[in-house]
Amino acid sequence: MRCIYRTSSRHTDGTSLQGTLDVSFDSLRTTFGRPEKGSVDGKTDAEWYLEIVDTEGQKYVATIYNWKNGKNYLGDKGLRAEHITNWNIGGKDRRVVDLIKQYIIDYAVSASMIWTKKGTDLIKRSYT
Repeated sequence: MRCIYRTSSRHTDGTSLQGTLDVSFDSLRTTFGRPEKGSVDGKTDAEWYLEIVDTEGQKYVATIYNWKNGKNYLGDKGLRAEHITNWNIGGKDRRVVDLIKQYIIDYAVSASMIWTKKGTDLIKRSYT
C-alpha cells in the first residue's frame, strides 16, 4: 500500500459495510488521528473518512465507524467511544478491509521501531 489520507465525509458518500475490525479506539486514533464526531442521527459516535492509494495507484474510499453500540444511540447503556473495540469498515470495494487492516499492522510495527543512523545507513532496531 502506498498511503492513506484523511478525507471528508462528502468523498465517502455511497459507501456501505464491507467488514469489521476488532481494535481499540486508541489504536485507531494513534494510526489515523482524531475521529470526526458521530452521525447526526446518533447511530455512530466516532468516524474516520479515508482515501487509500494502493501500490498500483488504485484509489479507494473507506470509513471506519462504530454502529449503534455507543452512547449516542444507547444513552447510558452505550459505550464511550474510548471503550469501543468493534468497528465497521465501510467502502465501495471489499478490498478496503484488507488494506486498512494491513495499514494498522504496518503502522504499529513501524511505531515500535527505532531508526538509528550508523554512518550513512539507517538501521531499524526493535524498540524494547
